[in-house]
Amino acid sequence: MKLIRKEMRLNALRLTNTHTAEDNADLLIVEGYGCHFNKANGNGEIVTVDSFADFFNELRNGGQMPYFNYQHQPDQIIGGWDSIEADETGLVCRGHLNKRVALVRDTVLPLVESGDLAGLSTEGYAMGWYDEELNVWHAEKFMLLGISLVSLPADFGAQMIVRNNLEMRRKAASDEMNLIFNF
Repeated sequence: MKLIRKEMRLNALRLTNTHTAEDNADLLIVEGYGCHFNKANGNGEIVTVDSFADFFNELRNGGQMPYFNYQHQPDQIIGGWDSIEADETGLVCRGHLNKRVALVRDTVLPLVESGDLAGLSTEGYAMGWYDEELNVWHAEKFMLLGISLVSLPADFGAQMIVRNNLEMRRKAASDEMNLIFNF
């Protein structure tokens, strides 16, 4: 079997928790899965926990965290990733958007808050092999370089969920009022 090196964008991050950091109101804390293991994404790419062994070794040896950018543009850094770990499902990523960055404040946050910008895409360099029978590519080694906030990920299930507690309480109260008034 010949290993092939390629750039990958897994497009499988789903933010499951978003709130403002109590110690720094300029950061919006986010978390979710960077990718799912043993499951082909929309690009037909499959990763396993073993695919990221070299990446985790680099982190343990003092390596830098992947970048957090906008629309795969390397010059548009919008925050940072604080931790990345593997569980039985995939890569659990925790990070923050920096609201002091003009692009975040003026463009990203309004789109995120309205639900218009909700996808994330994981990218890096990988070596692996292609299974022609199943039409999927298996990543044997994957060096995670960045996780990007994007408008349309290849994995349509990779959508961001915003969970601002105050807004959710207001929406729930509004929904209750609508139920009362609509009877």
